[in-house]
Amino acid sequence: MGRNPSQGELKDFAEKQAEGSATVEDNPYVNKSALSTPGRHREAYYAKLQEVRREEARGEEIKKQLEDLELEASRAGVPFEWRR
Repeated sequence: MGRNPSQGELKDFAEKQAEGSATVEDNPYVNKSALSTPGRHREAYYAKLQEVRREEARGEEIKKQLEDLELEASRAGVPFEWRR
């Protein structure tokens, strides 16, 4: 799967090819999606995705702890105004 590059991208790529300095990353026809780029980019994408999921789970755990504290304070008779 490729993409349709702009005329500017095509011109820049042609100039780099003429100089002999064009790389895979410079190719405007290559889809820049993390799922279709070379392995190192895909690996970095999945590592970041895993980190985001861990942080989301941590956020949910913290919300649960806050709800538990709120419930405990309510049971202990702590006035609502003091809990905010």
